[in-house]
Amino acid sequence: MTNPNQTNQPSPQGRPRPTRRRSDAGQVRLTLRDLETLRWIAEQYVIAGSALPLLLRVAPGGARKWVQRMRRVGLLRSAVINGVMWHWPSARAMYDLDLAWPATRPKAVQLPHLHAIGAVRLWHAASEPHLHWVAERVVRSRAQRIGDGFRPPDAELWDASDSALVAAVEVELHPKALLLARNVIADRLERYPQVRYVCADDVDGVVQRACMDLAAARPDLAPLERVQVRRLADLIADLRAQARARSSAPGGPSPSGAR
Repeated sequence: MTNPNQTNQPSPQGRPRPTRRRSDAGQVRLTLRDLETLRWIAEQYVIAGSALPLLLRVAPGGARKWVQRMRRVGLLRSAVINGVMWHWPSARAMYDLDLAWPATRPKAVQLPHLHAIGAVRLWHAASEPHLHWVAERVVRSRAQRIGDGFRPPDAELWDASDSALVAAVEVELHPKALLLARNVIADRLERYPQVRYVCADDVDGVVQRACMDLAAARPDLAPLERVQVRRLADLIADLRAQARARSSAPGGPSPSGAR
């Protein structure tokens, strides 16, 4: 004999009764991936809307849906600045992530540099996954490692076990004066095993000349052997090629962003 209180039994008219509504229906349930993505953005201060699909490894439509979910629960802030959509974590997100950083939007003048650093981080994650990226914001918060006159690099690279410091990362969009560039490189080489520069097209020449001058003045620092210079445009082109390859591969990102 059937139980007339069961919700999945047919009604007298032959139609199934409606199932009981979940108590959390309509609410956004955060996943580990959501929290990791928010922390990534917090560490890099901000992310451009065009870079978010690369971080999430989804199609642009999937990234837009993720933004809508995060904004619905007050974890993400967004604004169009100079024609570009930018996203950064809210104060609530910082609290939920147990981060003491202010939840403020960076100044407009800082955005191109922060965007370039984020692109380099995405490239490193895809091309050198055996290295652990430590963002400048994290380095700066380690008060015990900041001595007098120490300006953190744009990032540090550590080995997979986080036991060995590999390199400092510097992203340069504008050329420095030759003497200043040489002094910065010397300071980095006194603190780090290697320095990895990623430069805009008109900047790499200044860095290379600074290394040659430093090699003559301070051969003990071995800048020609310990400083690596790459072009930002090459890394971005490589990153986009990797994203296209993932999209065309079986099981790649769907238009809806489902994974």
